Order: sequence, then C-alpha cells, then structure tokens
Amino acid sequence: MLYDAADVRHQVGIGQASVVIQSAPSITGPWTDLETPTTSDEADTLGAYGALVTPERSTYYCARFVGGPGSLYIDALSEFVKVSVRPLLGVPRAPSSVKRGRSFTVYGSLKPQFPAGQKTVKVKIHRFKDGRWVYLRQVSATNADNGASTRYAAKVRLKVRGKYRFTAYTVRTTSWAADSTKPSAILRVR
Repeated sequence: MLYDAADVRHQVGIGQASVVIQSAPSITGPWTDLETPTTSDEADTLGAYGALVTPERSTYYCARFVGGPGSLYIDALSEFVKVSVRPLLGVPRAPSSVKRGRSFTVYGSLKPQFPAGQKTVKVKIHRFKDGRWVYLRQVSATNADNGASTRYAAKVRLKVRGKYRFTAYTVRTTSWAADSTKPSAILRVR
C-alpha cells in the first residue's frame, strides 16, 4: 500500500501509474531501483501492483511512486519490508568410527560462498547417554572456498567411548537469518 509522503494516514491511488520497486542492504540505503511493475487499469483507484524478487541475502524493499508534473498524485512511499534469507547449511559429516583420543574432522557445505577463514558455522556435539542424546559442547568451524559454495570444517577430539552425533548452526547477522541442521549420522568412538 502506498501512502502520501506528506501525510502517511492517506492512501494514494495508483491506477494506471508507475511504481518503482527498490531494494537496499539496510533501511538507511543506498536504495536501488529494481523494476517498474504495471499497475491496474483503473484510473483514480487504489489499484494493485506486484513484483517477484529473489534476494540472495537479507534485503529491505519498498515501493516508490513519483507523481511528476501534471499527475493527479503526489510522491508516495510504501512501508519498508525486510526479507531475511537463510544460508543453505548442509548436515555435518564425520567418519562412522574413530579411536578414542584421535582427532578427526567434522565438515559440511554452506551456500552461498562465505569468506574463507571466517568461523561462520558452529558445530554442536551430542553424546548418547542414559538412553537419550545429551549436548556436550560446541566448536567453531572454519570456512574454506569450495566452488560457488563454502566448505565448513572443525577438528574434534573425543576422549570417551560411545555414540556421538553432530548438528551445525549459523547465527543471525545483519545479512543472514539463523539456520540449523538435522543431526548427522552416528559416530562411534571405540
């Protein structure tokens, strides 16, 4: 819905008018024009408009109408809408069996590509104890380039025999929503 820029309580008609869809990485901008959808055919009505966008990271959107000379309408701006995007986080992988006290790597994929060397992903370690899965601790995984995606990896050492599994998660940032995975396959420490 568009509102009068001078008085946000009044809706602005957009029948047979142009509306520009804009995006920005933050609410303060910078704003970029994306497209100009066609509105409904009825003049002097509230009309309707739509746009299809596919954000690659969390993005703010708004619709802007510029009345222009000779227009019945004045400049108007929609409410801001934030679309949060989750990274695609792959389920952690580990060997099926390791010796107690030996280090091994837990790894997985992360899309899109995140900067190499950063610790974007945390890996949680769970142990099967007394008939249930118990959270033990977490370790930070380091990013590495892997084509158009990122490979995350963490070195782990377990000193107690038993069954283990891992989950991975990313925290919310200004660019990305948080995400977490399902548990990995079971690892046996012997």
